[in-house]
Amino acid sequence: MDRIIGGGGTIRDHRGRWVVGCYSREEGDTAFKVEALALRDVLVLVWDRGSRQIICDVDCDELVRVVVDAEAVQLHSEFLVLNVTHQLLAREWNVKLNGVHRDSNAVADYLARRGAAASAPGFWVMENPDPDVEYLLLKDSLSVP
Repeated sequence: MDRIIGGGGTIRDHRGRWVVGCYSREEGDTAFKVEALALRDVLVLVWDRGSRQIICDVDCDELVRVVVDAEAVQLHSEFLVLNVTHQLLAREWNVKLNGVHRDSNAVADYLARRGAAASAPGFWVMENPDPDVEYLLLKDSLSVP
């Protein structure tokens, strides 16, 4: 049975300042699948915005490990979404995927909750952070628990 899960993330410049944010509501049978869909959507967004040097923090270690390994992608039960993401990573750009702990990015967690609470599946882009997000950005930048 599919679960409703939210995904979220921010694109920040080299100083950690907001560029754009996004969140999504996905229906999937596993959290891994929803994380993979969110990574795919964020990579498309970043590519379409013209960024070619990015560091992407992902709080799913398995996804970071699998998506960069063509053989692992081929053998994975989520091949369809992983293959698209693997192809995105192979484009002419420099993408570094970092596995991070979920607690290290309160903004992404907040946006994921917003996505889960959305009334229908979809993907939304936030050009500007709302006040709650601004507070969390500041908190993240100061590494305040």
